[in-house]
Amino acid sequence: MFDQFREKKPTEKLCLIIGAVVLIAAFLTVITQLPKLLTPKIYVGEIFGKKITQEQFDNVYRHNLTITKFQYGQMFEKIEPLLDLEDDTWDQLTLMQEAKNRKIKVTDKEVVDAIAKYKVFFRNKKFDELLYKQIIRISLKSTIKDFEEAIRESIIKEKLRNEATASITFSVDQLKDEFKRHHTKAKITHTLIASDDFKDQVTLNDQKIQSYYQKHKHDFFVPPTIKVDYIRADYPPEAGVQKRVETKFKARAIRKEHEDGENFETLTEKFKYTLHESDYFNQQQLTFPFGQNKEGDMLKMDQTHKLLKDIFTMEPGQVLEPIEWEKGYLVIKLKEKRASYLKNFEEAKEKIKEKLIKEKTKGLAKEKTQEYLNQIKASSDSPLETEGFTKVTTSLNLETSTTELLPLKHLLFTLNLRKESWENLFMLTAKKPLSAPSATSTGYILMHLDNLEPADMNLFDEKKLEFAEQITKERKDEAYNTFLSDMQKRAGLKKFPVK
Repeated sequence: MFDQFREKKPTEKLCLIIGAVVLIAAFLTVITQLPKLLTPKIYVGEIFGKKITQEQFDNVYRHNLTITKFQYGQMFEKIEPLLDLEDDTWDQLTLMQEAKNRKIKVTDKEVVDAIAKYKVFFRNKKFDELLYKQIIRISLKSTIKDFEEAIRESIIKEKLRNEATASITFSVDQLKDEFKRHHTKAKITHTLIASDDFKDQVTLNDQKIQSYYQKHKHDFFVPPTIKVDYIRADYPPEAGVQKRVETKFKARAIRKEHEDGENFETLTEKFKYTLHESDYFNQQQLTFPFGQNKEGDMLKMDQTHKLLKDIFTMEPGQVLEPIEWEKGYLVIKLKEKRASYLKNFEEAKEKIKEKLIKEKTKGLAKEKTQEYLNQIKASSDSPLETEGFTKVTTSLNLETSTTELLPLKHLLFTLNLRKESWENLFMLTAKKPLSAPSATSTGYILMHLDNLEPADMNLFDEKKLEFAEQITKERKDEAYNTFLSDMQKRAGLKKFPVK
């Protein structure tokens, strides 16, 4: 039957009809896509040498917003002021490009399987498609496409993380060493040689500062900034529906009358409001009404993103459509706009000077710490007890402090040790109780081991599996953070000025 059907050749008339339908469909597709094709692309940045369009950025921003709302649920509004979705979007774009470079892909089936695991979409113990759509459209205020693309990007990130941390494994001996570090306790007497104590010894001439400026000019690029005037048309206390509507129409009237030529300041007085002026800000370092003010007031993140796009394309003197927020309405006028520019040498000079002085004093503090260490070692042929260490440091006019008996891992943070000096703590023993100069955020310290309480290795076999899981996660987190940092450097992210 199927063979007979295949043998029949289509008539000429049928071919013409099919051809006409195909041509009409193609024509309609071109017509519907024409406005998009004719609209020039707006580029907002560059990652790995590839330009990012405004459309790409907006898509990933929506995906981020959607997945963040889904993850935090009812807590989203409380944590929203703490988020920076714009920076997160740039990070996400960088991760997606890195994954693309590595040819990491996610199939539709993987997306479906991931969504099917969320019990929130279940009704009567079965996945409910209607409930799924309602949650996305009503609770998340998103679209099915954006939600599913957000899930796809989450899976891509997970695959990228797994690939970047695949080499993190531990042998039994390595696990034992880590177990000792986590469960061994120590008491440390230490003395700090602060970097700031050497500021008077540092001299810098303009030639050195100028040389640094020439080599690091890219650090002194200032993005476009704006300043706005704004009126807070707040709802009256305990305002009902009528008062809220009145507030809305007052805000609209201010904008309308300004468009008709009325002065913005005069309108503020006419409607008995207060005129506020923002500081200059860019799209990353925001000020109220886009960022948080002293009282903690802030627009919602999705409002801020859209408004910043709108206002950075306006001209000075223009007023935005009034914006509703939880306390009423905001009427915002663009007061001044500054183009991006490179700070000249005089503008950058003080910051460069501070940085170079900090580097110099750090080096001098390390040298002095080594000098003190040599003197302490020369004071005795045998390892110094705590009393002897304190006595020698006192004779050198050094102050000492002593920690409580704490796990070595806790001491890393109690002593404020920088990561490059962690091994100096782990290497201390009763026979070698004195450390090498160890870097902290404020200078260098010398550590003396006063007391050591070894880990109970009898517990290792009992807790081996649990500890292996814990330490592997810790190391994978560290490795992934290092990978992200390296990736950001390789990506060479550039954010283009908003025109």
